[in-house]
Amino acid sequence: MQWLFLILASCFEILWFYCIAYLNNLKFSDLYTLSFLRSDNWILVLLAIAGYAAFGVANMVFFSKAVQKISPAIAFAVWTGVALLGITTIDAVLQDIQINLWQWISIVSVLIGVIGIKMVTDKP
Repeated sequence: MQWLFLILASCFEILWFYCIAYLNNLKFSDLYTLSFLRSDNWILVLLAIAGYAAFGVANMVFFSKAVQKISPAIAFAVWTGVALLGITTIDAVLQDIQINLWQWISIVSVLIGVIGIKMVTDKP
């Protein structure tokens, strides 16, 4: 069950990252003065702010549940590896970012490492 919590934490990390990326396009003064409410995409900004809070909390809740039974070092490595794989894949598919052969080899290596960690960690 802890491995499921760890994967869920990584998924929430990915969603949290994209909320940050969306909010990064705003000026800080737009946020604290609430001037973004006058823009055409104010609902998206509010959703990104809510997502930032909700996904960040969910990320930490699931990660903390995972480290109750998984070593924190292993959990952190898998958590960041899965998030890296997810963000890279989403960027390649949705934003049409070109990934060269060596980058794909590195991504596959991370995936193999995550699977390998999972396989050897469950054994006594």
